[in-house]
Amino acid sequence: HNFEARRLDKAIRKNVTIDWMIREIEFYRICMGCCFNLTSNYR
Repeated sequence: HNFEARRLDKAIRKNVTIDWMIREIEFYRICMGCCFNLTSNYR
């Protein structure tokens, strides 16, 4: 029982990490897009 709970906890933590990574990548993509738009507007 304890082993199953630990495995489930590990799986949940893994999913949270993946979710956080996806969010971080999206955030960086939006930031890069904004920066790129700003620099291209100056040309």
